[in-house]
Amino acid sequence: MAVLANLRALQTQQQVLLGHQNTTGSGVGWRRGERARGYSDFQAACGAYPAVYGWELAGPPGMPDRNWDNITYPDLLSEARAAHGRGGLNIFCLHPARLDKPYTAYNAGGSWDTAAGASGQYPTYVSRITPGGDLHAQFTAQVDHWGAQLAQLKTEAGEPIPFVLRPWHESDGGWFWWGTSPSCTTVQYQRLMAFTVNRLREHHGLHQMMVCHSPALFTTKAQYLERYLPDLIDIPGFDRYYESEANTPASLLATQLRIVCDLASEEGKPAAWAEGGQENPTDFGFLELLAFSTLASGQAPALFMFWANYSANEFYVPHAGSSAEFKDGFTQFTQLPRWLVEGRHPDLFTATAS
Repeated sequence: MAVLANLRALQTQQQVLLGHQNTTGSGVGWRRGERARGYSDFQAACGAYPAVYGWELAGPPGMPDRNWDNITYPDLLSEARAAHGRGGLNIFCLHPARLDKPYTAYNAGGSWDTAAGASGQYPTYVSRITPGGDLHAQFTAQVDHWGAQLAQLKTEAGEPIPFVLRPWHESDGGWFWWGTSPSCTTVQYQRLMAFTVNRLREHHGLHQMMVCHSPALFTTKAQYLERYLPDLIDIPGFDRYYESEANTPASLLATQLRIVCDLASEEGKPAAWAEGGQENPTDFGFLELLAFSTLASGQAPALFMFWANYSANEFYVPHAGSSAEFKDGFTQFTQLPRWLVEGRHPDLFTATAS
């Protein structure tokens, strides 16, 4: 696929596409529909849209017409088409609720509910939704719903738009029901990933879909590989946020980046820092740390995704209320040769002559 080859070429040149989750869907003090179409805190801060656009695909139970960010699927697809029209790459992630209990909160029936969920012969919740489980038909319908939305992601000419799916992320942590929690074992996770990907590719014909694997806590290659399925994964990646030098030192970020980039190089694939940033930054210290991590590791991923701006208490890139110094620093960062935004990266979707 041309996209994968082009991402790999960028990584070889140590150039990084910068991304932002839900960039035209939410920001500090606004939601989609409350500002002019296409408004983005990222774009407002530096004058260019990101090169990569992250989106949530799953939605709340009982509301099949929209995702968790309260964006209807027609509007979500419209935003993704607009992103592609700007030359951007779309990446979808999943935070689905459980099917074995009512949803009342993120940790009560939601993605962060890690209770075992045993029932009869089924020892865990994930054993119930994977093939052979008593909830497998319901889970299949859920995956088919996602597939039906993704199948509509096409250009005006009717051509399928390539995209990345990042399902069941951070699976080496214990905070999601598909992670290292009472609700999921390693083998069950691999069955969950395989069913999801194969169902979307084969039943829904989504052969333009690339799949990213993005755990979070590994510190060795062996740990990274525990749940990794090389034949299904197109983009080895990882999720990691900067908290403090005590909890997430720069040396740790560099180690994780090196592990992922080395594996990607071994397999001839692009690598992704698929989710990250520093929550509620007031200066560009994290940007310096990000630059240091790539230098210290000796490698750079093909892309880096800042998490979403949702409120004054949850943001990752500058917004209208940020200081002029922070905005200026962010703008200067996005203009450096290594870090690529809209208008500064090559065509991602056209095959180049070898």
